[in-house]
Amino acid sequence: MNQKLQIPAFSVFVVMLVPLMVLLGESHEKNDPPGTRSRSDPDFVVSLTVSGDEVNGNPIPYVLRFGFKPEATDGYDEENDDWDGDRYAPPPPPPPSFDAALSWQQDRYYTQILNGSADDLVEHVWDIQLQYPEDEIVQVTWDNTGWSNLMTSCQLQDAFGETFVDINMVTGEGFANPAFASWDGSTLSLFSSAINTLKLLVTPMANAFLNQTPFADAGEDQTVFELRQAGVNDTTGAPLFSPTVVILDGSGSFDPDLDILAYDWESLDGISLVNEDTQYPTFEAPGVSESTQYGFKLVVNDEEFESDPDTVNVIVMPNLPVAVAGEDFGVAAGIQAVLDGSGSYSPDGFNLSFAWSIPEGINEYSGVTDDSLIFTAPEVDEPTEYLFSLVVNDGEFDSGPDSILVTVLENTPPVANAGTDQTVIEDIEVTLDGSHSYDPSTTGTFTFLWTSLDGTIILSDPAETNPTFLSPQVEDTTDFMFTLVVNDGAYDSEPDTATVTVLMQNFNTELVGHLTYEQGLNDVWGYAASNGIEYALVGSNTGTSIVDVTTNPSEPEEVAFVSGLESTWRDIKTYQDYMYVCTEAQQGIQVVDISSPEEAVLVETWTGDNDEGVSVHNIFQADGYLYVVGTNASFGDMHILDLSNPAAPVLAGTWTGEYLHDVYVRDNYAYGAGIYSSTMYIIDISDKSNPTTVASWTYPGKAHACWLTEDGNYLITADEIAGGHVKIWDIQDFDNINLVSEWTAADAENLTVHNVFVRDNYLYCSYYVFGLQIVDISDPYQPFLAGYFDSYLGENELFGGVWGVYPFTESCNIYVSDRSNGLFVVDFPGCVNSDSFEDALSLSTGWNLMSFDIEIENNSPIEVFEDLISNGNLIYVTGFGESGAVFFDPLGLSFLNTLTAIEPGTGYWVKVNTGTELLQQGYGISNEFTVDLMADWNMLGYWLQESNTPELAFAELIESGNLVYVTGFDESGATLFDPNGLPFLNTLTSLNNSYGYWVKVNEAVENFQYPEPTAVVTNTAPRKINPDIIKTNVFMFVNGTVAFENVDYTIGDMISITTESGLLVGEMEILKDGYLMTGPVYGDDLRTEEVDGALVNEKLIFKYREYTSEPVNITFEGNMELSKVDLTFKNIPQTFSLHQNYPNPFNPITSLRYDLPEQAQVTLTIYDLMGREITQLVNTTQEAGFKSVLWNATDIHGKPVSAGIYLYQIRAGEFVQTKKMVLLK
Repeated sequence: MNQKLQIPAFSVFVVMLVPLMVLLGESHEKNDPPGTRSRSDPDFVVSLTVSGDEVNGNPIPYVLRFGFKPEATDGYDEENDDWDGDRYAPPPPPPPSFDAALSWQQDRYYTQILNGSADDLVEHVWDIQLQYPEDEIVQVTWDNTGWSNLMTSCQLQDAFGETFVDINMVTGEGFANPAFASWDGSTLSLFSSAINTLKLLVTPMANAFLNQTPFADAGEDQTVFELRQAGVNDTTGAPLFSPTVVILDGSGSFDPDLDILAYDWESLDGISLVNEDTQYPTFEAPGVSESTQYGFKLVVNDEEFESDPDTVNVIVMPNLPVAVAGEDFGVAAGIQAVLDGSGSYSPDGFNLSFAWSIPEGINEYSGVTDDSLIFTAPEVDEPTEYLFSLVVNDGEFDSGPDSILVTVLENTPPVANAGTDQTVIEDIEVTLDGSHSYDPSTTGTFTFLWTSLDGTIILSDPAETNPTFLSPQVEDTTDFMFTLVVNDGAYDSEPDTATVTVLMQNFNTELVGHLTYEQGLNDVWGYAASNGIEYALVGSNTGTSIVDVTTNPSEPEEVAFVSGLESTWRDIKTYQDYMYVCTEAQQGIQVVDISSPEEAVLVETWTGDNDEGVSVHNIFQADGYLYVVGTNASFGDMHILDLSNPAAPVLAGTWTGEYLHDVYVRDNYAYGAGIYSSTMYIIDISDKSNPTTVASWTYPGKAHACWLTEDGNYLITADEIAGGHVKIWDIQDFDNINLVSEWTAADAENLTVHNVFVRDNYLYCSYYVFGLQIVDISDPYQPFLAGYFDSYLGENELFGGVWGVYPFTESCNIYVSDRSNGLFVVDFPGCVNSDSFEDALSLSTGWNLMSFDIEIENNSPIEVFEDLISNGNLIYVTGFGESGAVFFDPLGLSFLNTLTAIEPGTGYWVKVNTGTELLQQGYGISNEFTVDLMADWNMLGYWLQESNTPELAFAELIESGNLVYVTGFDESGATLFDPNGLPFLNTLTSLNNSYGYWVKVNEAVENFQYPEPTAVVTNTAPRKINPDIIKTNVFMFVNGTVAFENVDYTIGDMISITTESGLLVGEMEILKDGYLMTGPVYGDDLRTEEVDGALVNEKLIFKYREYTSEPVNITFEGNMELSKVDLTFKNIPQTFSLHQNYPNPFNPITSLRYDLPEQAQVTLTIYDLMGREITQLVNTTQEAGFKSVLWNATDIHGKPVSAGIYLYQIRAGEFVQTKKMVLLK
């Protein structure tokens, strides 16, 4: 588009500055060094403003500056450290565009400053060249304030000898020919293009300003204390003091000539000053015993003259002591009370004496001159206030009085509170709580008296606030009652009662249902059918019992039985709709289809590669694999079976170390219990074909079973041995594993735990004779009993009682298998299971950056994306973690996949053939969910339901300077949030549920949590989408600025970004003010056969329509970070050409235009009709482009030429062309 000529940014500043500059004659430019010039030389710069045309109703101003400076020459002066220098004006735009400029020595200027010399006080002439806008109106204005002190004369005339305009710019007197112009005393209006040049005739006068004496101002008198409070003692809370720092203020000093001042302060009384040569010297107030005045003198100097001195006085006063009588309070009549004044203090540290004032009505008291006053509250009929006051003395000065108000109340009996009732188990220490007892009429102390009502309980101390006792053995649930009476010194309270209930076998659990068997039981597991019915899978001596525990929970029913070889040991796990059962009876592993539990079918038995009889002690299912330990097989101590076909397990790898009794697996690690050596192993199973041990440790005990805490930071082990404990190990650093705590059931010193399981913050133990034990492990360093259910009444059999526990049902029912007493279904109120709900994600064709906000029970990629895999829609899934990028290829070899679990709160790239909706069931994570951020890039999900802006979501990271970038990816492609960039260039403006985001931080962050959204997020207008750009998951970002030379453009158009081969890989939108909106540049998707994006290190090309930007050195990186570009698009002529001058005829200025399609040596020469050279306007090498130059009808010596016909000729390389023009006079 056609662009108006832009006024330089400094113009507005100049317009505002001119009046002040004129007033001062600019004899003190802020950068002029002192002593570099004579004060008699002319030294001023003034301006006038020429306006014409309009933009949005406002005229375009050209500010033309002229004047004299001793440092200047009569030619062009570069800008330097001392002054701004001259400023060229560019050639005028083609008519009828408005233009104005100063002409001096055939050059165009916005600013032309001449040499100022007292020896050259003669008239100097500038030309003001004008080009009229379409409305042919030009206005000239100036502020002549102070000009009479700068110039002998300043005249503005037309170029035709004062025919049309003649104005004295100093006085404002003058005239304008009404046919061509008007002058109203402040504005000269020109409305005839015949006046295209004005003459500016200026005669400077010598600088009349001489240096004047500066003035000193030492500031206002001050009164200060000798000490100020500097803090408090961390131990005692007493105030701490330090000398007061007094600041003197010389900022009111000034120099009429605005010279820089030097400061010289002097103390008149021997005070040592700091920074005495500055505006603000300081000193520490000296210690004084009485108010003392100190005087200070200030003299300032401008390097030539010294000011008269000015003085200021500072009075330093001694600090008085401070009385502190204490806080107001109430007391009951007849009670002795204490007023405490020990908090009083002397800032100087002097010893204090005390004087209490006693109000009328207080008759019994002592300690009037002590720091504490003791008095007896008098008898009253109604609440009565007594005002005491305290004055302290430091040996010389009294403090001000401090008062304390004591309200005396009619005494009433106190109220005993024996605390809440408690429920405990046998043989534990119980604490009674009387701390909430109170007296409505006093703040005094109590005495306590506890009593056991049945007389069988012996309290530790009945007079304590919190006495203790040992809960007794009971044959049934039994209540024990205790009473509490408190006394305030005058009255006893009414007794209050607390009840302690001692439980027999169960604590904080409730029996839901029970099923007996005629044979012994062992392990138990669970399965939830698609119809919501839950089943207990119960191992017995002869097979596996499938039990419906949902239809009638109080009476569980066996609905199927899968026979097996007889064995005391059996272990059970599930995957999808299959049950896997192992035993030590050399039966191998049974694979049972339980999709219809009542019609369970044995479909396969895994017996090893050699089809040998395999005994198996324990199995564990995770990430689509079955981990098998405790075998008699000759080919390894742990076998990993691929369950890609759940009905037909296939051996994928083995680990050999020692016999493992039990194993637990999460993510890429297996945790094995070497029972015979009591050694724990951590095994890297990321490569299923080659598991490797990464850590191991041996400890006293018998490592039988293990489980991880929910956060994965702690491993819990169980020792199956007499006196075996539960142990909790910190495994956050595999090279530094530490035991942090141990736990054992009460009286279990010679008995043993069996298996351990973790759900949320609870540990569920099958503890043989102690039944189900539930332990709160929210603090792994301090585990404590949260509940139990004891199904076994005996206690002498080491391995009798509860064998297995399954605590993972959606209903929160716990399955407990007792070896001799059957199946128990138990409820534990501490189990809280949020309702499962469906998370629906909308996937677009191609790549998607998504996340789940639910915990998915079976979270392996093959299960999460099962529907997409089955219909062939899923192409690829990738993730990113501490070990780098991980992937899942549904069509590749399964053992090569490194992405094994889909976790909530984490982002994932998902590529599909066709847009679709992905549905998954799970349990929602809370808004308080946290993740750890690594230094550098992180793939983060957004789990809040309400959207939020990046500024609010990452506010803490932004404030600390830790956030580098956030990038997103939605239907319109990649987006960017740069916290350090211009806000309007950010394309990521909202974080939305179910999307993933890349987040880059400088330093690692622990427990990052999104803040709750505090405002409604307004969606921005959708971005333009070019379907020709293939949006891949490899990208970078570009923004910056753009300039156009002789190229029409439209704001909102797009700049194309291509590779050198011409492949379109990105776009940037043109914004106003020359900005380019942030745009993604997409790289090649290596998972496709064709090249669909830029290659790493491939050069990028920027195009607008048919134009290509001047070379920009930028290559594709694919690092998701931002690169900035400054683009320039030029319209280059196709051929050499010389155009007809304009205007033609002309007087006295005309414009000559020519085109250069390439760089060339150019001369442009003016001849008369006789062929004589008049002047040469151009003689230089020029770059390609559209060019123009002005001729002001003068010859090579600057003298005007006569009217007539003239020739102008261009030579550019081999190109030569000549045209005619007519000069009128």
